[in-house]
Amino acid sequence: MIRLSGLQIGHDITIVFTGIRPGERLNEILFARQEPTIDIGIKGVMAAKPNEPSMKALRTWIDALERATAEDDHTAIVAILRDAVPEFDFRIC
Repeated sequence: MIRLSGLQIGHDITIVFTGIRPGERLNEILFARQEPTIDIGIKGVMAAKPNEPSMKALRTWIDALERATAEDDHTAIVAILRDAVPEFDFRIC
C-alpha cells in the first residue's frame, strides 16, 4: 500500500513492529458451528459448505411467517425463525 501510494518505506513512512496487542485475535471463525467444513487443499485454511434449505422449506417458512406476522403472533414468529435459522440467538427477541 505504501509503494502503491508512491511513497518509500523507511523514508516517507516508518514501520514499527510492536507485536500482538492484548486481546488481539490470531484467527477468526467466519462460519456457523453447524456448517460442515470442507477441505480445499490449503494447509490451515478451512472452508464451510453452507447449509442450503430446499425451496419447499423456504416457502413453508415464508408462508408461516406471513401468517404469524399478519396475526402479530410474536411466539410463532420466533418459533419459525428458530426452525429456519437454528444457530441464531433469539434470546434478544
